[in-house]
Amino acid sequence: MYYVFLITAALFTAGQFIFLKLFQKEQGESVFSASFFSAFVGITQMIFAFVVNGFKMSVSLFSIICAFIMAALVICNNIFGVKVMKMGKISIYTLFLMSGGMVVPFFYGILFLKETLKPLGVLSVALIILALLIPSFEKTDDKKTGSKKFYLLCFVLFLVNGTVSSVIKTHQIGKNAVNSFEFLFWIAFFQAVISFAVIAATKKNNRPLEIIKKKKPLLFCAGFGIVNGLSSFLQFFSAAHVNASVQFPILTGGSIVFSALLAYLFFKEKLNKYTVLSIITAFLATCLFLF
Repeated sequence: MYYVFLITAALFTAGQFIFLKLFQKEQGESVFSASFFSAFVGITQMIFAFVVNGFKMSVSLFSIICAFIMAALVICNNIFGVKVMKMGKISIYTLFLMSGGMVVPFFYGILFLKETLKPLGVLSVALIILALLIPSFEKTDDKKTGSKKFYLLCFVLFLVNGTVSSVIKTHQIGKNAVNSFEFLFWIAFFQAVISFAVIAATKKNNRPLEIIKKKKPLLFCAGFGIVNGLSSFLQFFSAAHVNASVQFPILTGGSIVFSALLAYLFFKEKLNKYTVLSIITAFLATCLFLF
């Protein structure tokens, strides 16, 4: 049953990228649009975390600092994410995003947490680099998808999401850390606050009301927040019952595979040989990371 939960969590993780793409197609890729998205996703996740945590909340200075940093990074993820969604495939976006979530914490653990450097870990990193390079060999008439700017933005997302995972890792081993859902609540709180500050700074006072009247963008924000929260809930629930050697490949590899499949179903993004080979290579690298 717990394996079903993990597969479902991977599906929900992939689903959130579909909601981000739907929002981007509806509202564009401006900083204002990304900030609006971040603000209302934050509100949705605050409500979700508060309810799931039993309508109670605790706080610590350590967790507040980590949550603030996380919120700023998540907003950056969304700002760059909508731009990448506009320029290229969801499958490549997800590949860079999820790979960064593995590689950066790997080096962070070795450099700052004194974790052991293992040969298979080095091989895994090499395979991930190969997986990220494979899509660039695809010959395409789409100048945006094959552009240097597209891959540069993807690499920025790789680093940002990797830093997100490193902050999560730091919080998990902290002595004064609040529980996972309380941490999610404070991340969402700061995400909403910072995003509304950015919206105010853009001086487009009427734009939020215009977006709210459309209703669709709000539904996409709520959808993202809900599936993200459900994915987190299933991951936390399964973590105590499933070994990391199984959990990690299912979540990371599953998210990459499901993203490619959902992108095909919703947006007709074709799964060519380069995309498939890249996904298989990334999945293999994910498995090797655990040994």
